[in-house]
Amino acid sequence: MLDPRNCPTQTHPPRGISRSHPTMMQIGDLAVKTGVSTRTIRYYEEL
Repeated sequence: MLDPRNCPTQTHPPRGISRSHPTMMQIGDLAVKTGVSTRTIRYYEEL
């Protein structure tokens, strides 16, 4: 996967935020609620 920080346009929304689903929980909130790291959530998000 490409790192969005290396994107020359920098127009991507932050990870965990969905424009089409404004009520979707952010990754950090989900990590706190479930007791796992954001890195773990991002790993499974990419599967």
